[in-house]
Amino acid sequence: MNLKHFILTITIVFSCLLLATAKKKPFTFLNAAVPVESDYLYASEGEVSNIQYREFLSYIKKTKGIDAYWQMHPDTNVWRQKLGYHEPFVEYYLQHPAYKEYPVVGVSKEQATAYCTWLTEILSKDLPKGIKRIAVRLPTKKEWENAARGGHPEYTVPNGVDKYRMGTGDKRRFQGYIMYNFKRKPGFLGGVASVLSDGGVITTPVFSYWPNDYGLYNMSGNVAEMVLDDSIVKGGSWSSSGHYMKINANDYGLNSNKPSSEVGFRYFIEVMEYDISPGCGAFKSKWITNEMEQVDSNIYAHKTECTNLDFKRFLFSNPQYTPIDSNWLLLGAREFSKKYSWHIDYFEYPVVNITYEAAIEYCKWLTIKTNLDPKRKYKKVVFRLPTKKEWEFAANGGRESNMYPWGGPYVRNSRGCHLANYNPIPQQHKKTNAKGKTDLMEINKHVFENKGEDGAEYMTSCKSYYPNGFGLYNCAGNAAEMTSTRGLAKGGSWGSTAPYMVINADLDKESSYLYSRVYLPNSDTSPFLGFRYFMEVIEY
Repeated sequence: MNLKHFILTITIVFSCLLLATAKKKPFTFLNAAVPVESDYLYASEGEVSNIQYREFLSYIKKTKGIDAYWQMHPDTNVWRQKLGYHEPFVEYYLQHPAYKEYPVVGVSKEQATAYCTWLTEILSKDLPKGIKRIAVRLPTKKEWENAARGGHPEYTVPNGVDKYRMGTGDKRRFQGYIMYNFKRKPGFLGGVASVLSDGGVITTPVFSYWPNDYGLYNMSGNVAEMVLDDSIVKGGSWSSSGHYMKINANDYGLNSNKPSSEVGFRYFIEVMEYDISPGCGAFKSKWITNEMEQVDSNIYAHKTECTNLDFKRFLFSNPQYTPIDSNWLLLGAREFSKKYSWHIDYFEYPVVNITYEAAIEYCKWLTIKTNLDPKRKYKKVVFRLPTKKEWEFAANGGRESNMYPWGGPYVRNSRGCHLANYNPIPQQHKKTNAKGKTDLMEINKHVFENKGEDGAEYMTSCKSYYPNGFGLYNCAGNAAEMTSTRGLAKGGSWGSTAPYMVINADLDKESSYLYSRVYLPNSDTSPFLGFRYFMEVIEY
């Protein structure tokens, strides 16, 4: 046996003996991808392996020819080093069956992007139910870091705070084992002898070691991983020091644009479009009239703001009024930007990001549909937006001169619980400037810092919190409500401060955007603004 084959054999045997934690996992939903941000962003459980990349190469060779094949072929010469003898890997690492589950290396970012494009095409042929379109791609730096932490913002490495070795509280038979494949210096974590060795001479199989709480393997160590943002790589490699295992470390020494034996990649899958099926059933007027509360002799108000489910029925025949969900991106609510207006999770949330015209047309449509229903409760009704006076009377709940729908002037009950979904700004942020006036820059800095303190970070279900005396929910906070006067809203929103939830407060486009959070600048739609429809009985 020559030296080259001897080294290859020893390497394989050594790896097999030490990698007690290596696992073989079947490819499942979306090619072994797991959700890392709600159900619209998924990450591959492991780095892309040699066998996965060879499937891509086979496709390229078959469909685009030998020249295209070599353009996408990894640079196996990356294993040649001035120090150390890795020559066998030049020939065997990509092709030998012993390394089929090891991460592919020697690829450029251009090649990794091409692989993602190909995988998009392959996976799109058989998408799971409910998903219409996906995009496979490299993650952004922020997405990668969030995924690496596995849902724990405080983690510094994927499995804890500065946790590099299995310790007390972990399975007893693994205590003392190194948790990542990286290069330890003399004295690091008590030495490298015996079980303290990480078990990897070079790279290891993509499902080695212990996954983080999202189920992702080797987010640190094994191979450094490319990200979209720039040429940096994340997570460190089998040859990196412990510092680069840290999630927030940016490795500038390894360039994702230059093939390396230490750099590979992990793909993420983003759901670009869901398969939205109607599923609302035929219109029945009782769905609406049963949810109306009498506020005057012949005037009724809907218990809640108009919901996404209510509005969805209208959209089937009026798709031109579809809400502009992308507005949520302006506020950092990425999940809402993907599915707020149509997903079943948000059916009972207020419809927002619609125009004044859309609200008017909805009321007209609802009037016609209700009056045509042979089983209707009233002979003739008209649905419409309320006047300012009607809205204030309804919000008062039958009392006179209420400050808020529940009374006032407090915004918490006797137990300290918030009574609405709004933006509570802590007193310590209400600083004054040199002239003794409130420092707006300081407020703006902290404006959404405590937005979840009242129980909801953004919008919430329409029947949250307590109803007023008429049984109406969220006349203050949640979604600000349009009136019959264009550009005039009432009640404040989930982003409004307490003074803008006062019943007699008028909110228009001239209101302070910093405090009122109702209308977006230079836009007719807003993620803060919805409507509540009123019903006037014309004929009993």
